[in-house]
Amino acid sequence: MQRKVMTMAVILIAFIALGYGYYQLQEVKAELQEVNDNSIKAVEQLQEDIEAMKSEMDGIESNLPTFAGVFSTTAYCKCEKCCGIWTDSPTKSGTIPQEGRTIAVDPDVIPLGTQVIIDGQIYTAEDTGSAVKGNVIDIYFNNHEETEEYGRQDREVWICA
Repeated sequence: MQRKVMTMAVILIAFIALGYGYYQLQEVKAELQEVNDNSIKAVEQLQEDIEAMKSEMDGIESNLPTFAGVFSTTAYCKCEKCCGIWTDSPTKSGTIPQEGRTIAVDPDVIPLGTQVIIDGQIYTAEDTGSAVKGNVIDIYFNNHEETEEYGRQDREVWICA
């Protein structure tokens, strides 16, 4: 009889252990499912973030300046030597020329109103000139001494987006 009781106790303990193991297995399974669900959500969020970053990068790239080439740059001012009979005239686009802003261009190469970067300075194509043909840009200065000092220089030109 003692042997029977002992066998029953062992069987009972085995059932309890199996039941506890099953319970533990179900608990682990639930935790793993939660981890899996959270991982899926995290991957989906990462995919959304990557798409948003791609769109943002596309926007940035479209705003980057584009290389127009190396241009021969010269200088002019409003004096009679530089402008002849047009000394007191506005620019071709109707603005008053301003140092650090106004350049004369060949509008077949760079349309009037276009902003360009030369040596890190942003200029606006506001004027034309009889000597400004092809890849030539005439940079406006306030006085003739500065124009003579500038002379002629080859410079990289970038078109602003």
